[in-house]
Amino acid sequence: VTEFGAGVVLVGGPADQSLAAEVAALSPPGVVNLAGKTNLLELAEVLHQVNVAVSGDSGPMHLAAAVGTSVVAVFTCTSPVRAGPHGTGHRVVATQVDCAASYRRTCPHLSCMNELTVDRVWSAVAASLREVVEKPLAG
Repeated sequence: VTEFGAGVVLVGGPADQSLAAEVAALSPPGVVNLAGKTNLLELAEVLHQVNVAVSGDSGPMHLAAAVGTSVVAVFTCTSPVRAGPHGTGHRVVATQVDCAASYRRTCPHLSCMNELTVDRVWSAVAASLREVVEKPLAG
């Protein structure tokens, strides 16, 4: 992220606070952890202010797309065709395993978590950030 001069903001609900704290503790200095600290209107404003939002299939993913933020959406058991971010300028990183988009409530093997690598997600994030950096300023 530093190659783009970008910062990182973690968001989530109250149930995500401990995981977000772990992620923040393992991250470089400067990560802002807002998990459990925003209401819906504040979350919408945060998502509107960021250049790229990285999310699984969730309400905040759809909220980011709705406020015009570029989204990198990660999909495992749900379908990006059916539930992907609305609009243009978004990237989807989806698992390629047999049970992808199966909408199963439980997974017997979690092979998608090994197949869906950090490198695949980072490649999409970097491409989205590159577009933001290279976009001429409106004026």
